[in-house]
Amino acid sequence: MLHFVRGFTVREGVVPAVRDSCLKKKSSFCRRQKDAITEFSAVVVPQRNGNVRFILENYHEEHIVIIFSTGSLYLYGLNRAFEFAQMTGFDGVEVLIDERWDTRQADYLLKLSAEYGMPIYSLHNPFDSKNLDGWEKNPVERLNRTVELAKLLKSSVVVFHLPHYQNVACGRWLLNELPAYQRDTEIIIAVENLPHTRFLFGPLAIKFKKLRLHTVQLNTFWKLVVFPFSIPGIRLNKFQYLEKLPHLNFDTTHLGTGGFDILEAYERLKNKISHVHLSNYDLQEDKEHCLPMDGILPLAEFLQRLKKDNYRGAICVEVDPQALEVEREEDVLRNMKESLEFCRQHYTRR
Repeated sequence: MLHFVRGFTVREGVVPAVRDSCLKKKSSFCRRQKDAITEFSAVVVPQRNGNVRFILENYHEEHIVIIFSTGSLYLYGLNRAFEFAQMTGFDGVEVLIDERWDTRQADYLLKLSAEYGMPIYSLHNPFDSKNLDGWEKNPVERLNRTVELAKLLKSSVVVFHLPHYQNVACGRWLLNELPAYQRDTEIIIAVENLPHTRFLFGPLAIKFKKLRLHTVQLNTFWKLVVFPFSIPGIRLNKFQYLEKLPHLNFDTTHLGTGGFDILEAYERLKNKISHVHLSNYDLQEDKEHCLPMDGILPLAEFLQRLKKDNYRGAICVEVDPQALEVEREEDVLRNMKESLEFCRQHYTRR
C-alpha cells in the first residue's frame, strides 16, 4: 500500500506522518481523520529511482501534522515520551538521538512506534557536545548514521544543527557538499538555525547573554576577535547563508534570542523551510524553549501564516523540560495538551 507523507516522496511501506494511512483509489485519495474523510486528487509523477511523487490538486484540509520532540522529556525514559505524546493527541514524534541506546536502536524504536501508534516523523541528529558510545564524533559521520536509521524507521526528516563554532570543516561541508548529499537521499536534511547567544573561546565558556553576534551591528573589535573562532557557528547562522541550504528547520525560539521578527524571518526563508521547531522565548528571564503560549514571540500569527501558505511539513513542539513542569506528571500532560491545542487553534483560524 502507498502512503501519503505530507508533500514528501512516497514509497512502499512508508509509515504515514499522520495517524491513519492514505488509501490509493485510482487518481483520487482519501484520508480518515477521526470520523471525517478528507478527499483530494493528485498527479502521480514517476521518479528516476522507481518511486513516485504525488503532486496534490484540489487539496483542502484543516489538519496540520503536529508532533512532539522526545527531547522535551529527555529527563524521562523514551517510552514515557511516546506514551505522553499519544495520550495528549499528537500526530507523531521526533526522536532526539542522544547517548542512550534506546534512541538509536531501530527495533526498539519501531516497537515503541507500533505500541503507542506514534509515527516517528523525524529524527534529530545528536548534538556535537554529546559523546555517543559506538558512534563517531564527527557530525557528518553521525548524520550518515542518522539517515540510515531514518530509512529503517521510514522517517521523512533528519534535523541537523549548524556546527559548533570550532568545526570549520563541517561548516564548509554544509555549504559545498550538502546539496549533492541531499540529491542522493529521499530523507530531507533540515538544517536548524541556532540561538544567537553564543559561547566563546571554547573551554573558557564565557557566555554573553545579550551580545547579538549574528548581526551587522558587530563593531570592528568583535568582528576581529570573534569571527576567527566562529566562522560556522555565527556566519552560517546569518540569513544569507541559511538561504543557500537545500532545506531548513525553522526554530522560532532560536530566532527570538537574536531579537528578530520571526514573521519577517519566515517570509525571507519560507521557500526553504521543510520543518518547524515551535517554542516561545521569554526575553525578561532569557529563557529559551518556553511553551508556545508563554513568551514574546507572535506564534499565533506565525501559525496562521503557515496555514495561509499551505505549509506541507510538520510542526514539532520542542520545549524545555522545565517548561513542561516535569516534577509532576499531571502538569506535563496538561502543558503538552495545551501546547497542542494552541497549535491546532491558531493554525485552523482563518
